Amino acid sequence: MTQKIFNRIVNGFRFLTPFFPRYAREGELRVRIPALNRGQPYSLSTEEWLIPWLSLALRLTSGAFVDVGANIGQTLIKYRSLDRERDYVGFEPNPEAASFLIRLAQLNQLNAKILPCGLSSAPSLLQFFQRWSFDSTASIVRGFRPESDHSDNKRYVPVLKGDDVLKEIEINAVGVIKIDVEGGELEVLDGLQETLKSSQPIIFCEILPTKKMSDEIAAFRRKRKDKIEQLLQSCGYAIYRLSKDRTEMAPCRTFPDDADLNWCEYVFLPVEQDFEKSFRGSGLIKDEQ
Repeated sequence: MTQKIFNRIVNGFRFLTPFFPRYAREGELRVRIPALNRGQPYSLSTEEWLIPWLSLALRLTSGAFVDVGANIGQTLIKYRSLDRERDYVGFEPNPEAASFLIRLAQLNQLNAKILPCGLSSAPSLLQFFQRWSFDSTASIVRGFRPESDHSDNKRYVPVLKGDDVLKEIEINAVGVIKIDVEGGELEVLDGLQETLKSSQPIIFCEILPTKKMSDEIAAFRRKRKDKIEQLLQSCGYAIYRLSKDRTEMAPCRTFPDDADLNWCEYVFLPVEQDFEKSFRGSGLIKDEQ
């Protein structure tokens, strides 16, 4: 029996997954998925759209990869499938997800620094809004989603300022940053301004839509988008929108006000580095939006 068929049989009985080994593969990298308990994460096969963009970014940069909102390791295994040597630093405030991620790295001997905290503009203890233990849409931003989307159980998580943490763990240069924090992008970027100006990393960032939300939430999100644009401009960054079908990358003067989830991923490029030339040479950049 092949491993693929074995995995399908086991995955058909999810209640047995704590007792059977499961695996995920990304390129030449094969990793064993930790068996923690019932209700654990089921798949790491997400964010496939990221691979070609990340591969190009790694060829253009040096320095550490910083994963803000690392969740359960979806990005870690993609990064390690492309680069086995450079530093990886992952930040994850959800205790269950961070525990799973640490175990994933240990079990597969993946070189990774994982910190069980979030990033923000200053050290604090914030309420964590989530629906279930491994909820990838959980947020530390009150008002980003309707209150009805959250569990009634109140939880709090620590957040730190990114610039301070990177100095403390002796990460002197950063090449690429990925941010997936469900509305907390503004505070993350604010706390990393020194890093952005000194290292000028390429930044991949999810910015979720404003439309199809209540008027109050839409206005809240638009205001935060405007502040992100101002912050990026002050740090010398240009904004580009990515399509998840991996075929298109478009410059943006502002974040578009639409509801298309296929266009909610962005890359921020430092203007002084002229990375745009490399992306354009790959035929990826289309007309401005």
